Amino acid sequence: MTDSGTAPVSRFSGLLGRALLARVLGILVAVQIAFGCEKSDDERQIRTLVENGVLAAEKHGISDLMGLTTKEFVALPGHKNRREVKGMLFIAFRKYGKLTIEMPRPTVNIDKSGKYAEVDTPFVIVRKGSPIPDLADLYNDPESWTKGVDKMADLYDLHLWLIKKDNKWVVRQARLSGFNRLEDL
Repeated sequence: MTDSGTAPVSRFSGLLGRALLARVLGILVAVQIAFGCEKSDDERQIRTLVENGVLAAEKHGISDLMGLTTKEFVALPGHKNRREVKGMLFIAFRKYGKLTIEMPRPTVNIDKSGKYAEVDTPFVIVRKGSPIPDLADLYNDPESWTKGVDKMADLYDLHLWLIKKDNKWVVRQARLSGFNRLEDL
């Protein structure tokens, strides 16, 4: 005991305490980086899945689109199964002919378990050769992108529910709906 009645703190215990604190903080940072990278990797994989879906749709690749879904896939509204969706896609692709799909960066939300995710994005289908505004600068700003497109085309909203199976993200359910025009909101 010191004269003040407190236990003395040795330089060794102070250094040991700092070293332990540094080690614990290092481990916490490493865990945060590991989980942060994992989520970023999952987000990147999901955005790649969406991009692959867009490319498949632009090529009228119904089989490629369905390859991004689970066997139990359901489309809303109407609870359409895979077979029904294939028929609907065939009709839609015939209607549009050659097309381009434009969308901003999709919003991705991954649940805490890392097994389920949701994607939400507005998009527009444009027949090849039709004028579209220059939206490249607005890719990372979905709200401004939506305002820019809303003035010249009909918007759709796509909501996807995904599941991670065998370390691969696949779509288990999709909802496609018309987007309310912004002036009506």
